[in-house]
Order: sequence, then C-alpha cells, then structure tokens
Amino acid sequence: KENSNDEILKTLEEDQKEADRNIAYDGSDLIDWIKSNGGFIHPNTRIGLDPTSQYRGVFVKSVGGEDGGTPDGIEKDAIICEIPWDVIVSPPNYHYNDYGTTCDALHGFYHQFQLGDESKYAPY
Repeated sequence: KENSNDEILKTLEEDQKEADRNIAYDGSDLIDWIKSNGGFIHPNTRIGLDPTSQYRGVFVKSVGGEDGGTPDGIEKDAIICEIPWDVIVSPPNYHYNDYGTTCDALHGFYHQFQLGDESKYAPY
C-alpha cells in the first residue's frame, strides 16, 4: 500500500525532531551516570557536538560564549575525566594493561547491546 503525502510528511517531521534532539544532546544524563558509578567529569567540560564536524566528544567550556562558558576554564594538568574500569565495556577477563588486537571488545559491546535494559551499562 502506498503512503499518503500526509503520512510521509509526518514521518519526516518525526525524523527531524529526533535529529534535533540528537544535535541538542548535552550529555548531562551520561555525566550523571558516570558520576553515580564512581567516575568524575570536570565541571568545566561539556559533552556535545564539535561545532566544526559531526562528531561528539568531551570539550572544555570556553570563557563566555554560547555555552555559558566559565571564568576559569581548566588549569594545566587538571583531570578532565575519570572512568572506573568496571564501567568500561571490555572483553571478558580483560586487564587494563592488556593491549590485545582482537575483536573481543566488539563482541563484549555487542553482548551488552543485546542485553538492552538488563545491561549494567544501560541505557548507554
């Protein structure tokens, strides 16, 4: 059955709303999750899109500017973030000094993805 123009427009509008939510995502829920699991994110950083590309990352808040900025920035040698080893998706029996080149990490990630909300990493 062929979709009507109204159905197509509705689908496009819903897709655009989802895209807008993804663009505006500030990472605050991820930061809260990291902190609740014993991690640290420097208060003068933000998670978001790189304004020059399509990639998301952790950025130092600017002094002033659109993001509200901060008068302090980040001092030299300050810790920007600390993520506990037990909340990093890694292969089974992985050790922090194990620099293997296998796809075990990808398999571990996929397994967690399959667990969905049951994963200890949910919703991330």
